[in-house]
Amino acid sequence: MAEYDVFCECKRSAAIRTSRTSKNPGRRFWCCARLKNEKPCNFFMWLDNETMGLADDGLEEKLKQLEDKLARKSMKNKQLKKQKPEQFMYFCIVIVVMFAVMVLKL
Repeated sequence: MAEYDVFCECKRSAAIRTSRTSKNPGRRFWCCARLKNEKPCNFFMWLDNETMGLADDGLEEKLKQLEDKLARKSMKNKQLKKQKPEQFMYFCIVIVVMFAVMVLKL
């Protein structure tokens, strides 16, 4: 994940914490980095794709396109692997025929 400079109302770099509430378990957020005994400010912001500016970039669609492309490439690769033994066999036959023609001419 890329690093972003987020500052709280105290002008300090905000800390990233993880929610432990039943409503938002495991959800990450920015908040004031000061400890409770240091009187933190009230800064709070969820660390989500929307907050990071990624929600409308079509990343999910791009991921799906790349997965589809990978699946097609994988299928083509399997087909090529099946063709290689046949191509090698034809190559060997051509070499044997050429060798027989050379021997018969001598």
